Amino acid sequence: MTPAALYCHGLCGLAMTSLRAKRGNPACQGVWISVHADNLINDVDKDYCENLMTNYFEHHVFFCLNQREDGSACCMDKGAGAAFDYMKAQVKKLKLNGKGKVRVNRAGCFDRCGEGPLLVIYPQAVWYAFVDNEDIDEIIESHLQNGKIVERLVVA
Repeated sequence: MTPAALYCHGLCGLAMTSLRAKRGNPACQGVWISVHADNLINDVDKDYCENLMTNYFEHHVFFCLNQREDGSACCMDKGAGAAFDYMKAQVKKLKLNGKGKVRVNRAGCFDRCGEGPLLVIYPQAVWYAFVDNEDIDEIIESHLQNGKIVERLVVA
């Protein structure tokens, strides 16, 4: 599956789970994603879901902003909150935000605390570790504006 299809499958799967109880809801009609034994998404469903997803935001950025109560390592302790605020402000300043463009969102724990701070950009499913605002600027310019992955910051 493509990263976009995996992302879309995850989103649709979560959304549809909550909609199952709402029988007859038009939102449920024709949206079900079927995963086959060979782990490929049905082409009709894949196209529908990818179009649904990519028509609203070109890039959807999620920052891990989890704060662990037990004092163990977490992204918030490594500057993720300030980086989130900085990226959100820069994206707005550059007029990259809005429908068909970029959305920067908060997220809970990515369960990769030792590798943080982290952000992930969908639909490409590219995970980045960053240290400072210069890294954030490079991600904005290279990935969000020019579609080029910043390889030196990628977390596999």
